Amino acid sequence: LSSSAQEINVAGEEVVNAMEQISRGAENQAEMAGKSSRIIHDMAISIELVAKRAREASSAARETSSAALRGKELANDSLERMKSILENFDAAGRQFMEFTEKLQRVGKIADFIGEIARQTNMLALNASIEAARAGEYGKGFAVVADEVRKLADGTGKSAEDIIELIHAIREESRLVQQAIVESSKHINEGRKNVDVTAGSFQDIVQTVLETERKANSIADLSHIQTEGAGKMVQAVDEFAKMARDNAASTEEVSSATEQQVVAMQEMTRAAQELAGLSETLLRSVECFTISADEPPKP
Repeated sequence: LSSSAQEINVAGEEVVNAMEQISRGAENQAEMAGKSSRIIHDMAISIELVAKRAREASSAARETSSAALRGKELANDSLERMKSILENFDAAGRQFMEFTEKLQRVGKIADFIGEIARQTNMLALNASIEAARAGEYGKGFAVVADEVRKLADGTGKSAEDIIELIHAIREESRLVQQAIVESSKHINEGRKNVDVTAGSFQDIVQTVLETERKANSIADLSHIQTEGAGKMVQAVDEFAKMARDNAASTEEVSSATEQQVVAMQEMTRAAQELAGLSETLLRSVECFTISADEPPKP
């Protein structure tokens, strides 16, 4: 009995040690689960912050895209206006060239009129000389010749004025034509720049749209990750609760086992005392043992 009690006592102590190890393991699991829960919770907060930033980036990209589209529309409108202005300048240049050609023809006509006036003046002068030679008979003709000469002088003077005016108009036309050519050149260069700007706006729009698409993808993925992290936090919290419950249950079992070990130890001591009493009783009984060969004492 004593030997069995000792064996039970040793086994109980081993059970207590095992339960203590299990309890410590459960406590460690609960602590690690709590740390994991906090880490995952912090990660979920970070992911949500990333999602928020991604949504803000998507919104900013959308606004930038709208602004770029408006800029592109304005650039295209400016390009169309500049094309129209350039066409008007080209038309004005052609009109000035036609006007210059007409001035040249007018100048030629004025030169011709001047030449006629000079010839008429010479004829009138010759007529005056012939009238003077004719004496009294040529007086009337001399008056007419003098009037013709005066008219020729006036016509020649007017032709000269016209020619001078035509020369001045030609010079002004040349300057205007030169200004039109320079303006057309600048407008054409400006049109090319606006065309490049419109293309740049198109590239910006494409880039911003791609940025918006990626930002939306990041926001969606972050939202999915946030939901997954929330589920992980919930699962880890449940695991931590189970670990804490297991630790508490293990503590209770360990406490009960310790009580059983104490009871076993008391039973062992009682068994040992009982064994001692048994040995004493046996020795006492041996004193009263009667041998079969000895006669009974009176």
